[in-house]
Amino acid sequence: MFLVSACEHPSSEYHELTIPSGKIESNDTGNPLTYSTQTIESQRADDGFGSAVTVGGGHVWVGAPHGETATVYKISGTNQSAVLTGPGRLGSHLAWTTQGLWIAAPLASDGLGGILNADGEFIIPGTGGTGISITAGPPATYAWEGGWTDSDGETFHLPQRPTALHVRAGEVGAGMAIGSIALKTKSQEWLRPENHDEAGFALASADINADGTPDWFVGAPGSNTVYGLDGSSLETLQTWNGVGRFGAAIAVCDLDGNGTSDLAIGAPQANQRGTLHIFMDLGTSPSHNWSGHTEGSGLGFAVDCNDGVLVAGAPGRADVQGRAIIIQAGND
Repeated sequence: MFLVSACEHPSSEYHELTIPSGKIESNDTGNPLTYSTQTIESQRADDGFGSAVTVGGGHVWVGAPHGETATVYKISGTNQSAVLTGPGRLGSHLAWTTQGLWIAAPLASDGLGGILNADGEFIIPGTGGTGISITAGPPATYAWEGGWTDSDGETFHLPQRPTALHVRAGEVGAGMAIGSIALKTKSQEWLRPENHDEAGFALASADINADGTPDWFVGAPGSNTVYGLDGSSLETLQTWNGVGRFGAAIAVCDLDGNGTSDLAIGAPQANQRGTLHIFMDLGTSPSHNWSGHTEGSGLGFAVDCNDGVLVAGAPGRADVQGRAIIIQAGND
């Protein structure tokens, strides 16, 4: 059973959130950047708050999918509300689509899964692991255990279980962290560069070489690498490297409003706290780095960026509360 809460201050049933007085630690370097940060923390240490994040509709949405009853929260300034609760790993993936908020519950209905909206309605029934990944598109697209289906009803079968989806200029790409193929579209495939590198764990896109065609970003946290692939040839244009499962989450947007894409990469196991790296203008060295507030935070497990707002999840562990850090930035 799925429940909807319209309250602005969730009851203890929904595990209220707090705004900690201390900020997540930051160590900023590089070009000047003015930014404001807001940190939201769950009052529970085992709900996975921050496992999924998305930005859309003027709000930040955060999933807390762990436990028998999971919760999806809406953050609007200093107001937080629990908008939906339910079983089945509800909120393990979130996406703001042209149809509104998509909420994945991949273990609902005895493992069939499904996609819900913010009103708790199953807008897409499950067929088997439905919702193991979703992407806003357009077209909005969801993964199931054997492939993906978009909001127009088109279905594409894959050789391995998909781990990430991303739509680049209307073309759906699927990442597969295991198997010989790391990235596959309907017309192209990119083979895994290294054994056990988990390439395909995360995907994003932007025009790296300024040729007018969006290129692919492929996260390979098993080798701590993010690959930038030419959108036409899939040749490697650029790589970014780090530590601590660097590349587990990727997001691209124009964070500072200068007309050039910026790249955010999560490394949730770096320095035992997790780290969020920001590469302004797709540079090869990080301009800004944020670290989790304590050991086990897992900052960078999930990342999303839209409309000049960047949000990163730090879901914690059994003894560490989950957090989300919201960053809004611009040039001096």
